[in-house]
Amino acid sequence: MKVFRSNILILLFIVELSLQIDTPCKNNYYQKLTLDSLEKLKSYSQFTSFSSINIHSAGLTSMPDFMFANYCINTLELSNNKIENILEHALSSLYNCSQLYLTNNNLKSLSNLLSSLDSSNITYLDARYNKIKTIDFHFPSTLTFINIDNNAIESIEENSFQNLTKLEILSLRRNQIRTIHDASFIGLYNLLNI
Repeated sequence: MKVFRSNILILLFIVELSLQIDTPCKNNYYQKLTLDSLEKLKSYSQFTSFSSINIHSAGLTSMPDFMFANYCINTLELSNNKIENILEHALSSLYNCSQLYLTNNNLKSLSNLLSSLDSSNITYLDARYNKIKTIDFHFPSTLTFINIDNNAIESIEENSFQNLTKLEILSLRRNQIRTIHDASFIGLYNLLNI
């Protein structure tokens, strides 16, 4: 197997049970891989650090626990799937993930996901076009950007954005917000745009 520099390796995953492509295409990019292929890559120690992993439009409905255990990934793209729930430990042991894209899924809550990312380096969270109804969870303190537009958010609970002293952009557009607790936005000292 040809060895690739991990800092330029971008994986594009399309989960299809009948498709198994284990050979790279030109420019050291994988065009299509199954989750089984991801497991095979784990067996090669040089394939544990990626610039980006893209599991976009793959029809995923859930995320198993420890799916990306011991991977070092800067950007994780899980948009345009059908993910309804992300188990508490699905993204545990995901090292150095700074950007997470969950756009256009069926997520009703981010609480399990965010608790598993609590000790991560995540700075960018995009969870637009889901089915999130309330902000009743705490975001990781490392976030500088949160986009939860186009959800079904009706209320924002007290201290929902607590400890987000680095947050610069918070986007809540096109929701159905009816209730905002008085202490919802306390401590957002660096907020530039809401």
